[in-house]
Amino acid sequence: MKLSDKAVADFKKIYFETYKIRLSGDEANKRALNFLKLMKLVYKPILTNIQMQRI
Repeated sequence: MKLSDKAVADFKKIYFETYKIRLSGDEANKRALNFLKLMKLVYKPILTNIQMQRI
């Protein structure tokens, strides 16, 4: 999977501002995709008791 050029450029900019390390386009794409995968795993809605009772 490949992110859009703008998404990669935005990620590179944020990464540099945070860590002062410049990434290549391929490395930025790889790290951004890994970050997105992590967020999908971590950011799942927590079911409430009412929702659990419906299951």
